[in-house]
Amino acid sequence: MDKRRQIRHLLRRFGFGPSVAEVNSFEKLGVDGTIAHLLDYDKIDEGFPISQWEICFEPKQTDMYVDPQRMALWWALRLLMTKRPLQENLTLFWHNHLAVSGGKVEFGPSMTEYIQVLRDNATGHFPTMVEQVSQTPAMLRWLDTDMSEISHPNENFARELMELFTMGVGNYTETDVRQAARAFTGWSLRYYIYEAGGPHVQERLRECALKNVPMIAASFAPGLCDLGPKTVLGKTGDLSAHDIIEMVSTRPETATRTTKKLWEWFGYPDPEPKIVEKLAATFKKSGYHIKPVIKEIATMPEFWSAKCIRGKIKSPADFVIGIFHQLELDDFLASLRPATTTPETPLPPLLRGIGYILWQSMSQQGLEILFPPDVSGWRWGTAWMTSANIAERMKFSATVCNVGNSDKGLVNYFGNKIKADYKPVTAEDVVNGICDIFDVEFEKDKLAILTKAATAAGGPHALDTPGGASNLCHAVCRLIFASPEFQMC
Repeated sequence: MDKRRQIRHLLRRFGFGPSVAEVNSFEKLGVDGTIAHLLDYDKIDEGFPISQWEICFEPKQTDMYVDPQRMALWWALRLLMTKRPLQENLTLFWHNHLAVSGGKVEFGPSMTEYIQVLRDNATGHFPTMVEQVSQTPAMLRWLDTDMSEISHPNENFARELMELFTMGVGNYTETDVRQAARAFTGWSLRYYIYEAGGPHVQERLRECALKNVPMIAASFAPGLCDLGPKTVLGKTGDLSAHDIIEMVSTRPETATRTTKKLWEWFGYPDPEPKIVEKLAATFKKSGYHIKPVIKEIATMPEFWSAKCIRGKIKSPADFVIGIFHQLELDDFLASLRPATTTPETPLPPLLRGIGYILWQSMSQQGLEILFPPDVSGWRWGTAWMTSANIAERMKFSATVCNVGNSDKGLVNYFGNKIKADYKPVTAEDVVNGICDIFDVEFEKDKLAILTKAATAAGGPHALDTPGGASNLCHAVCRLIFASPEFQMC
């Protein structure tokens, strides 16, 4: 496999698909340089200036709207526009692993605060991330820790901490759960935005947004926390919440379970035992830091094997975010937003609309970000391959190609990109250009089918008008988006 294909593979797994411009740029760095660039993202400007508050305001209205759905649209834009693809990819992984849903939390800023903790710790120290996320208002509300106190300890968080977030089923007892739950008592929530009374909620919302003050904050009452001795996993003492999280986050079972999930996210399902053993050893040796594990994955021979390359089913995020990312829309989308804005400046309608398209399209395929179905997250892999999802993926070409709305900017952008970058003379040239943009390879017989569709839609001359470009791109893309080859990354 040549260097260009290797870089495409890296970007498919560590981001949301490679754009041609990215591949051209990273080719100069080489494979090792690309891995370093992706991993050391703290050195890179994220390139996403949009404040979450911009999506909370509507034109000609003064009220703020802070529902979780709006924040999901905002995150969808960030997934697309970020210059740190691995960071957002991992943030989505941890959202699935340490799942919290806006359906119960019901407050958008609490959800984005929780997501920011995952983002900040995405390649950091695993026990620190688990402890920090456990104290976010979203997690406290989601698993009822905010109602847990010394006389009535709630076991939900302690149970999910052991079962889903760290060790896994079979590595703890019910007594361990009950004893650990006592350490997580005393936490509650302070609803700052409501404390001045209903008439002042909007005033408080604006104040908090502009001053970066929490709207709902975690609060700890030592008098309501059980500080007595506890026995968890065979250890007895005055164990605190910190002690228990540190204990369960650094167990050998946690190392095995977490690194297996990381491999399956970046590699392929059901890894061979030797892969998991090697990654778990790296995790433990590093003191349970995540970045060394990710680097190990990227340099393992198995990651570059025929079994791995294009051997993973695209999630809705891989599919939807990937397509828009491969169209290289960053500059176009950035241009839609005024150069001078404040957090109170409403997001321009077209930019907001793109966020809605991303969120809705992923949701229709089963991935409603910020709204996992339960505490175990989404079912990944083959669960995405349903007949309904394939139908949605085929229909998505109509969205991308502005079918019925050919006066809109996106299809003009798409058509002009094909003309400028590939200078097509024949229908086959158009097809090859679209396949290159979307990083998909076909055998000759399938290319012939695509070329026939492009010819029937007018060939390269159709790109000269918005309506023609819309029909041509749709004729080709609907076949590509539904193909088995395009479902794999």
